[in-house]
Amino acid sequence: VSTGGQSLDSLMQEIEKEILLSVLKKNKNNYRITARELGIHRSTLYKKLEKYSVERDELDREQS
Repeated sequence: VSTGGQSLDSLMQEIEKEILLSVLKKNKNNYRITARELGIHRSTLYKKLEKYSVERDELDREQS
């Protein structure tokens, strides 16, 4: 498997962000349901989205 020169940590972060965005989209940006489905606290979800510079209004625009 080629990593394209990325570190494991970088790849894991990329995958985590994709999963977060995918589950949020599936749940129509409902943070409570998304956090529950992922088995994390809602505040943890907020922190992860902040870590990846994902803003709620950005998600809302994608949903429209």
